[in-house]
Amino acid sequence: SHAKKLIYALTIPQSDNESLLRKYPKKDLDLIISSYSSGLAPISRIREIENDIEIKNKEIEKIKFKKLEIEQENKESENEIRRNEHYFSDVKYFIQQYESGELFKTIEILKANKDISTQLSDLTAKRTGYYDKKFKLHSKINKNKQFYKKELIDAIKETLSVLVCPVCEDELDTSKIEKRKERGFCPFCGSNHNPENIYNTIEDQINFSNEKLIDFEKEAKDVAKNIKEIEKRIVELNNKISISKTNFIITHIKNLSTEVITEKYEEVKENKIKYENSLIEIQKKNSENKKYIENLDDEILKISEYITKLEEESTDLKINKTKEGIKKFNEELNKIYSQLITPHEYRLEFDYGKLYLYKNSIKKDCSDKNALGYSERKLIDFALWITFIKLNNNLNLKFALSDDIFENIDNQEIKWKDNLLSILNNIKNESQIVLFSIDKNLNEKINLEIECPLRYDKSLNDFNLED
Repeated sequence: SHAKKLIYALTIPQSDNESLLRKYPKKDLDLIISSYSSGLAPISRIREIENDIEIKNKEIEKIKFKKLEIEQENKESENEIRRNEHYFSDVKYFIQQYESGELFKTIEILKANKDISTQLSDLTAKRTGYYDKKFKLHSKINKNKQFYKKELIDAIKETLSVLVCPVCEDELDTSKIEKRKERGFCPFCGSNHNPENIYNTIEDQINFSNEKLIDFEKEAKDVAKNIKEIEKRIVELNNKISISKTNFIITHIKNLSTEVITEKYEEVKENKIKYENSLIEIQKKNSENKKYIENLDDEILKISEYITKLEEESTDLKINKTKEGIKKFNEELNKIYSQLITPHEYRLEFDYGKLYLYKNSIKKDCSDKNALGYSERKLIDFALWITFIKLNNNLNLKFALSDDIFENIDNQEIKWKDNLLSILNNIKNESQIVLFSIDKNLNEKINLEIECPLRYDKSLNDFNLED
């Protein structure tokens, strides 16, 4: 919790890796320092805003997944309509030809030109086959576009976002998927029972789409080109025998009896009515889906506008409420630090969650353990600690603890340790300070009111204060 982090800031642990600068990421460090320098109210509100923004972004992500699902449904139905457009066009022309009486004249011409009639039968059959192939390719393209060049985690979210719990009917919380993936758990239920099957299956689909989608699109273009060439050739042959149009139905019934052709007409007419009714339902559903997508877009826009307002409020708080506090913090920090490192004139600066040390023209990241020596690191930890003690009137935390940081601090050419003890002696009345040290003579230099040697009790296997 944030309160725990604020308390932790008032300690200097012995372990270098547990120091404040290396224990917490810059976001947490920013909140800790801002809380001490500006008080809890603006920082708490900033944290509320950040949490609210995170929740709203998850809502947007959820809506986008829903929108993606509806758009995919529309693409599939529109592809189905395109698939039947060719057949429906043939059906309408056949019915028109039959009802006008022109059909039988066309059949007589085809019978009288057997060679051209055979070519037309082959070409119209090929054209119908290519239209079927075109439909299948568009289905493959639509499916593989969902996975093409997708990150695995995004593809998993999109794939599972359409699922609902069969018991409570709640939708899957996609925000949990990323953490489950990191921990190697099932993205759907969070268990560790063979989760690799789901990940491998979706990853295989991504790899397949990355490899094949371009080929499918190229093949679809080739098919469209073939259809165009066939239709051009059909027109040429029709012109040769002076008929306006032929199609797959007409060329394949030319040798049937009048009675059978009439039966075919009745069958085709009935299928036409069924198709038209089906088309009306599909178009109605598509229209409803498009309206739903518009509503989803409106919802995304409203949430995005709300997020923008939150971000503006957060920015205003950071500029007007915490900026002055950070400036005050840097001033107090360098006041302490300059006393520690005198006669050097190095400078510390906290900026956007990072603390930097300026040594003449060199800038060093204080959270980088390898950038500084041990004494330098501990003096910076100490300077932070003292600054927190001095600024904690905002939080009213009147205690501080340090765990044996004194022994290895350089005190030869530059009296860093003496400087540190001098500062401790000056601020000991500003807070309740607890120091641990193996140096039995340490308190002679600080003069804290209570001194309690530690002893090791083997029977309790723990440290205890002597009475």
